[in-house]
Amino acid sequence: MSSKTFRDIFIPISLFIAAIAIQGCDKSSDSPTEPSIEIAMVNTSSNSVTFAISTKYAEEARYLIRPSKENIPDVAEVLSKGKVAGTNETVTYTTDGLLPDTEYIIYAAARNKDKTSFMSISAKTNVSYDASFNGQNVLAIYYGNRDTRSKDKYNYYLVISDVGFSPEMYPNPDGKFFFRIDLYYDKAEDPDNAFIPDGTYEFDGLHDEPESGLLGNRSGFFQTDDLSFHKDKHDFESAVLSVTTTANGKKYHLIATLDNGKEYELTFEGHIQFENQSGESINGQKDQLPPLENDINTVFSVGEGSIIAQQGEFSQVSLAFSDMSVVDGQLTPPGNLLDINIITVLQDGKIPERTFTLQNGDSDKNFLIPGQEEYEAGTYYPAFSYVQNYVTSNSSTTGYVNGGSVTVKKSAKGYSFMIEVTTKDGHKVTGSYDGTFPLYGPGNSTLTEDYNISFSSDTKGSAVYYGDYYSTGTANWMLVLMPESGKGDAFYMECFNHNLDFTKGFSAGTYNPDNTGKSMTFLPGAIDDKGQLANTYYAYVDGNNIYRFAPITGGNVKITYNGETSNVSIDGIDDSGHKVTGSWSGTLKIITNTSPTARMSLRNSSISQINSAYKDMVFKR
Repeated sequence: MSSKTFRDIFIPISLFIAAIAIQGCDKSSDSPTEPSIEIAMVNTSSNSVTFAISTKYAEEARYLIRPSKENIPDVAEVLSKGKVAGTNETVTYTTDGLLPDTEYIIYAAARNKDKTSFMSISAKTNVSYDASFNGQNVLAIYYGNRDTRSKDKYNYYLVISDVGFSPEMYPNPDGKFFFRIDLYYDKAEDPDNAFIPDGTYEFDGLHDEPESGLLGNRSGFFQTDDLSFHKDKHDFESAVLSVTTTANGKKYHLIATLDNGKEYELTFEGHIQFENQSGESINGQKDQLPPLENDINTVFSVGEGSIIAQQGEFSQVSLAFSDMSVVDGQLTPPGNLLDINIITVLQDGKIPERTFTLQNGDSDKNFLIPGQEEYEAGTYYPAFSYVQNYVTSNSSTTGYVNGGSVTVKKSAKGYSFMIEVTTKDGHKVTGSYDGTFPLYGPGNSTLTEDYNISFSSDTKGSAVYYGDYYSTGTANWMLVLMPESGKGDAFYMECFNHNLDFTKGFSAGTYNPDNTGKSMTFLPGAIDDKGQLANTYYAYVDGNNIYRFAPITGGNVKITYNGETSNVSIDGIDDSGHKVTGSWSGTLKIITNTSPTARMSLRNSSISQINSAYKDMVFKR
């Protein structure tokens, strides 16, 4: 046997390895590696889609984008008709000119010799909005059920805007957008920290107090001009609010179609702190006015009644008393004001002799209404049955009646009242009154018969222009006839006409009552919840005091001109059915507002005087 050296063995092995290598190369050319292709990082706008394509082992790559409703291409069609994509790399592509709110399919194919790969992914373009806004400022108030007619509905109120509100709660000027979101939802577990839970909330255009989880029809959009007046004001036709929790708090996304057909998008992301104005807290009722500090036991020296409202046989009557001294016809602190609201069935228009307590069952037709604190336009005030102890005219404490009794009897002087009530903070209020007790109503007018307004010779007339104040498309004016001395009969009329050009002056014609702001109408007179005379009314003024007044709710007011002389003819009807007539002639001074501050000052000057007198002199008629 011949022996083999290492060299003899090595050569055949080397040849063997070479043969394997050659054979392997031949195999590679016959069976190419299958390519891979991936689509990722897809982002859409209303008319474009952006995405990334990654490929490996590809000699060629292409992509197509088609609406999902069109035919699905095969690999061959993508490679023959598609746009070229990069090979063996990741490249980002954008396709423009797409339709908004449309689902598209991105198809991609790669080839390596006779091997291919194919992938598809869907992408829906965004809705095309007439405008998209990013909120910068938020006004958020949790009202709970304090003002709702149905007490199982709870109100969350949001206004998201660019410029926000002033400390006095007026919208700031030059606002490009204010979105008013009036949501009703379940009761907040902690009213001091109310929030809107994650979810989708749709719009109910038929109701101002919709079911839980819906936006009410007070929701809408407006802008402000350089004087803070509303402009471009619109209600929602449809809307969807989406709320989601994010790392920055919550994201509020609103899509709203306005009554002019425009579709707007609003986005706000952050933490929203709702101001609690519900009158509730986790510990129960949360009142803002300083609470009563002591029991009260007094003899009241002044009293009167007012019919607040009537429905069928029932009347809501305010029984008001005070033990304050009267100086120059005005109640002067220190002392107490007591207001007891009752529901009763009047007997021949008079308060029946009986004892009133809190309602005991639905069949009880005569009962006390417990007191509560209410809120409106930045002001807290007591309502229904309550007592206020005044140290000075600007310093008082308040107690809300929650029990006890008021006994009414006729007496030689008129009526006698025995009062023994309790307040919800645990104090007792006892007192008596015996004397005349006039009952006014059912309207707010203090007139007891028809009245002809007697304008004094020094009465001056002015017409103040407020532009399209209520966004009604009509010009808003306040006509004021006031004695220059500040004492005597006065007349106020808030009205509308068609001429928005201030330089054309105050329009002649006949103005009739209407609440919608139509041209040639006046707003009917009223007393609001804070005791302010508003809109259109007659009043006898003496400085800051009001001795009689009549809200005008019917009839008409006619304006004519004879050269430089203006003529005002009043043929009105007050809210108690009395005729209120009068006429005035003279030079009418035309005034326009010059700033938001001046606007509010002019608009409320007479009302604030009346409000002051009305609150401080409850019984002055």
